[in-house]
Amino acid sequence: MKKVIHIVSNVSSSNGLEWMIEGVSSLYACTVVLMNPSETPLELSLKEMKGVEVRRIKFRGKKDLIQVFLKMYVLLKATKPDIIHCHLYDACLVGLTTSRLAGVKKRIYTRHYSNIHHQYHPKGVWFDKVFNCLASDIIAISENVKQVLIKERARADKIIHLPHGFKLELFQKKLNVEALKNKYKVGNNYPVVGAISRFVHLKGVAYIVEAFSLLLKEYPKAKLLLFNAVGPEKKKIMSMLSSMPDSAYELVDFEGQIIDVYHLLDVFVHVPIDKEVEAFGQTYVEALAAGTPAVFTMSGVAPDFVKDEENAIVVDYKSSEQIYQGIRKILENEDVRQRIVQQGPISVEQFSLSKFLERLKEVYEK
Repeated sequence: MKKVIHIVSNVSSSNGLEWMIEGVSSLYACTVVLMNPSETPLELSLKEMKGVEVRRIKFRGKKDLIQVFLKMYVLLKATKPDIIHCHLYDACLVGLTTSRLAGVKKRIYTRHYSNIHHQYHPKGVWFDKVFNCLASDIIAISENVKQVLIKERARADKIIHLPHGFKLELFQKKLNVEALKNKYKVGNNYPVVGAISRFVHLKGVAYIVEAFSLLLKEYPKAKLLLFNAVGPEKKKIMSMLSSMPDSAYELVDFEGQIIDVYHLLDVFVHVPIDKEVEAFGQTYVEALAAGTPAVFTMSGVAPDFVKDEENAIVVDYKSSEQIYQGIRKILENEDVRQRIVQQGPISVEQFSLSKFLERLKEVYEK
């Protein structure tokens, strides 16, 4: 049986990674090396999986890099994996370099980000190009990411278009919705509008807040729930919300039952500010898998499968007015709402975990 080592950096929890590693462990001898400063929920979850060996190399930032490089190299030389698969920037920096030095021939990395370095951290583009050279295979999680890799002149024969896989059946279940209604006090609110986005400029949360302020004038009992409410724009968002009644909104840093959140909402909104800033955008798939009517901008994976008024409402970038009108259309046009609710789950069947694992096995075996 082939040995596969997944190297993951700076991740505390991820359903997608858990599902992938669980599937891989049924086919290969699987080890996960976590580059984290301390134990995380992801680590605890992985340790419960049969057939998965979990190791952690303490990593707190740049000051630990030399030590981490040495430990990773020693580990790879000792275990002699057939395949290494790196996830996220620091894991690629350490994993791709040490695996090349250790003589591992199959060096894969999944490109989990898009053009963020091109826009915000130009020096990072140089490292991305190095990663592209060191890797034997590069997994592009969307057509958007594939095009960014092409711009970076990554070799075409290395790039594999392979979107994330999901346990779609989990999004059909409504396990804790009543508890969440009580938790967030939305029993008497309509509509309940929600987003799951960090407060960073590229996610466009400010435009959601502006759109909701317009909606509130028409629907005074509306409530806005903002999940993953952390990031550099938090003060700005708080200032924008301050003109609304406290009962009209809630900011949630973390919600452990995030799958059930979709069933709590009358409308879900995800509006990144341009086509390329989002590498994938799991919420595009998750919201539609749950059958929640959604307002989207076309970023990340959305152009690959989202169609206006067929499985979602599509709006322009940076347009609070269009977001507001999109929400209204879902609320007030029953034909449109029913169509996108019905078509949403059908349109995301292509992202099933089983299909993903079939393709990933092809990558590992080629």
